[in-house]
Amino acid sequence: MAIETPGLSQRAWQISAGTILIVGAILRLYNLSLVPFHHDEGVNGNFLVPLVREGVSKYQYNPENYHGPTLYFFSAIIPWLARFFGGKSFGDIYGLNDHTVRGVTAIFGIATIGLALLLRKRLGTIGALSAAGLIAISPGAVYLSRYFIHESLFVFFTLGIVVAALKYYDTGNGVYFILASISAALMVATKETWIMNGPVLLIALITTALYFQLRDKLDRNRDSARLSLGERWRQNIERLGGPIPIITVALIAFATFIVVCVLFYSSFFTDYPKGVRDALQTLNLWKNRTHEHEHPWSQYIYWLLQEEGVVLALGGIGALIAVWRANNRLALFLAQWAFGLLAAYSLVGYKTPWITLNFIVPLALTSGYALESAYQKLREYRQPRLLIAATVVIVAI
Repeated sequence: MAIETPGLSQRAWQISAGTILIVGAILRLYNLSLVPFHHDEGVNGNFLVPLVREGVSKYQYNPENYHGPTLYFFSAIIPWLARFFGGKSFGDIYGLNDHTVRGVTAIFGIATIGLALLLRKRLGTIGALSAAGLIAISPGAVYLSRYFIHESLFVFFTLGIVVAALKYYDTGNGVYFILASISAALMVATKETWIMNGPVLLIALITTALYFQLRDKLDRNRDSARLSLGERWRQNIERLGGPIPIITVALIAFATFIVVCVLFYSSFFTDYPKGVRDALQTLNLWKNRTHEHEHPWSQYIYWLLQEEGVVLALGGIGALIAVWRANNRLALFLAQWAFGLLAAYSLVGYKTPWITLNFIVPLALTSGYALESAYQKLREYRQPRLLIAATVVIVAI
């Protein structure tokens, strides 16, 4: 369901969105050498340097540690360009430094803000701006975007699946289905925790559809109550072009998914088929390592309350509104994504602070829905200025 947000012009939207992106970019790009490299960043650097200086074949995926290959290949682009245009010595001096290395994760962090803005149609203008703003100034999102580890890329690709899939649903353009599959492949090629994020997204999608169908049956005054789940599926299939086009696009998307995964894990076929075999073995190896970084089940909640209390509280309010009102499928999906993922990771003993970025982004999106709902309600009473004042207070906090 698309949300109309009256009272805000297109120019106001453009200025607000641009300002949020600029603020997010400044926070993520300013003085990237401010903090010394962490030892985890140093480990990642040990894989990046030979890849840059000696070529693609020098990187081989290690299933026992160090996560997936996308971070290294994306981070190698700027140093490769520096060496190509400026020569070897220029590339060695200016291609590999704090700013070019950490700049890659910062760029993905900024791009995540942009993806949130693309949800304007579903979250509303205030909702999308609020969500993007909360991500832009989130302490955790800012810090981890300035940190040369996999999480910034991983969360971007996870959200990319959702945004691309929604665009396909809205337009029926198969290109977006393929983009969603590419995002999914890059998520898988970034970090082994895709095995947590992927199923949570799928479960959230299924339970959202079932919940709305149940609510439709309970509310006989709604026209949609006359449509069964099967009829809804038939309508959507027809709207997307029919079974044959959908199956064709799905097969292309699946093939694209496999190709992208194989390309990255095999180091673009320089380590084929070993890299692909190792990628299939890694989940079995990692499941035996949950005793490391072990914390109580409530640790992620504690970390969120410590640094992201506003987003956690607003996200909880947004989730309650989404469940109670049942008028926005994306909002309910986002709520289940945020809190379902929080529950899933909390059940695992292995816990690290950077995992919280996986919760911060969907919580911020759910928070945006809460603020959009508040704006709409205050507008009914002709008091939108109260929401603006409240938003300023939230940003200040």
